[in-house]
This record gives sequence, structure tokens and C-alpha cells, in this order.
Amino acid sequence: MKPDGASYTVEAEEFLSGSPLPVTDLVVGKNDGALYVAVGGRKVQSGLYRVTFSGTEPTAPAAKPQSTPEQQLRRELEALHVKQDGAVEKVWPHLGHADRYIRFAARIALEHQPVEQWADRALKEQQPRTALTALMALIRCSKEASAQPKILASLNAIDVKSVKGLDRITLIRNYWLTVSRHGQPDTAAKAALVQHLSPHFPSQDPMLNKDLCELLVVLGDESIVAKAAPLLNNAPTQEEQIDYARILRVATAGWTPELRKDYFSWFLRAANFKGGASFDLFINEIKANAIATLSEAEKTTLAEVLNAKPEPKAPAFTAKPLQFVKAWTLDELNKSLGVGLEGNRDFTNGRNVFGAVTCFACHRFNGEGGAIGPDL
Repeated sequence: MKPDGASYTVEAEEFLSGSPLPVTDLVVGKNDGALYVAVGGRKVQSGLYRVTFSGTEPTAPAAKPQSTPEQQLRRELEALHVKQDGAVEKVWPHLGHADRYIRFAARIALEHQPVEQWADRALKEQQPRTALTALMALIRCSKEASAQPKILASLNAIDVKSVKGLDRITLIRNYWLTVSRHGQPDTAAKAALVQHLSPHFPSQDPMLNKDLCELLVVLGDESIVAKAAPLLNNAPTQEEQIDYARILRVATAGWTPELRKDYFSWFLRAANFKGGASFDLFINEIKANAIATLSEAEKTTLAEVLNAKPEPKAPAFTAKPLQFVKAWTLDELNKSLGVGLEGNRDFTNGRNVFGAVTCFACHRFNGEGGAIGPDL
């Protein structure tokens, strides 16, 4: 572990491996210092392994890393996770801190204070990041649905284009949080929200897209299905495609016969995706939920695709056919690679190419992809 701001980063190293090795529990023995590992399940004989060390390297516990100023500040804020006079003034300057862990510690401290002491201040806060954190606290602490119109007005005052990255995702999640906790806005407010948010979908950020798509489906955006359908079919990873299938399963507005057929055709391809022992059950559950939204007439029209049986084949996540350009030599590629490593890299394009040439079918990268080949 290495101190990093208010928290830590870690460097993972492979310690024990096996194929298969379905670990069910592990513990370090207090008396002998050995590692005890239990395995079992997934049609594998259960077992208990004892791993001991015999070598000359020192085995004394590692020295505790020295605390950073950010970690000390986080602990000071965590000490305010109780009702305390003056706590609102102490934590407010840190609600917009650049370190996410400090922001969250400050927010939780705020949530422990009487909401009437800071609700108006949260609604009127002008600094976007501070406002996003304070409004999240207000949404979590407000018990009455009558608070929702004021919260929505404050969220709408934050320009979606002016906030970037995690701040923009937090903005969309705040909208989702108030809808999930306070219920659906009234008809006029829903229409206004759709008009306000729909133009921002899709974006270049996969995480933002999924959150925004789910929110717009719940709000009844009639344009969301047509805009999300290409992402369902062309997203570079099976995880992203499954997310869109899950989100669209409850959409009731904006479907056409062609979009419906295209949606259910996706399940024929998804049958060849890779996952755990319950993977097929979850995919079938998504399909069953989607079928439940169909009328009897729609079920009859779509009977052929609904009843079709998938053909086993290697999974592919090809966004679009790749055209042959030329047979590159290593010397030619080295020139381009050198420039790319110096800057101006297009990570979105790299992720799409990783899917287009089906690397995701076997390899995992950044938590996405298959488990047949090594985790990259």
C-alpha cells in the first residue's frame, strides 16, 4: 500500500494461483503465521490448503506508512460523524475538495447535523462541486417528497457541459438519487428534465452514458430507445452491452417493430458471451423482464425472434468491419507509437479497437472482458 492523497493505492501481485482455484475463504493463522485457504464449489472438490514460508527474507511486519496531510484531514472530518455544534461551518469548505475521499468524509459529517441547519445553504451553493456534494447529502437526508422541486431546480442550475468527468457523473447520479428516493416528479417536471438531459446522450463517456440512459428510461424519454440501440449492439465489451440490455428491458416508450426485433435479436448473440455459473440465468431474466412489457399482439409479431435458438459460436464485439489499409512494417508502426506515447492518445478509440478485433472475447482489461486469456 502506498499513501495517495486521503487514501491509498495498492500494487497487486499474484501470490497463489491454480486452475481452477475457487477460493471460498482464507485466513492467516495467529499461532503459526501460515495462510489457510479453503476452496470448493463449481463442481470442484473442496479442500483446505496451508501455505507456509521457508526462506531467508525478513518476515517482520512492514512499517506503517506515514500519514499524508490529506489523510489527517479526512480523519478530522470523520471525527465529526456525530451531531456537533459548529460542524457545518467546519465541513463546508471541504465539500468541494479535489480529493473524493475528503469530499465524502465531509458529506457524511454534514449528514449527521440537523438538516434544517444547512438545507437552504445547499440549495443556494454556487460552486458546482461543493453544490453537488451538498445536494447529495440533502437528497439522502430529506424525508419529504416536497423537497424534490427545489432540489431539481438547484441541479438544473448546474450546467451539464461545464462540469467534467466524475463531477458530471455525480450530477446525473444526484438526479437519479432524488427520483429513486423521492419518487417520480410530476408530469411537467419530468418533461422538463427530459428536455434538459436528453441532448447530452450519448456522450464519449461510457459510465456517464449508462447512468444517463437509465435515468432517461425511467423518466419516459421517447427518444432514448433509438439512441441507445446502437450502443447495445456496438459497445466494445459484453459488460457494456449487457448493461444496455438490462436498462432497456423496462423501457416502454419509443419502440418501433424494427427496434423491438433488433433488441431481442441481441439475446441470440449474448448466448455466446462468457460468464459464471449463473450467467445464462441472468441473461434470461433480462429477456423475461423485457417480454413482460410486450402486448399479446407484439408477442405474436415477434414470435420468430423470441423463440429462435442461438447458434453456438465464438463471441465477438465488433463495433464495425475493419478495412484493410496496408501491411504495416514494424519500423512504420514504431514511428506512430512513439508519437502516441508522447500525448494526444484517443483512449475511447483504443477501447473500441480492443473490442473491434475481439480482444475482449478472451482478455479482461480495466474490469471488462472475458476470462479465457490473461488479465491485461
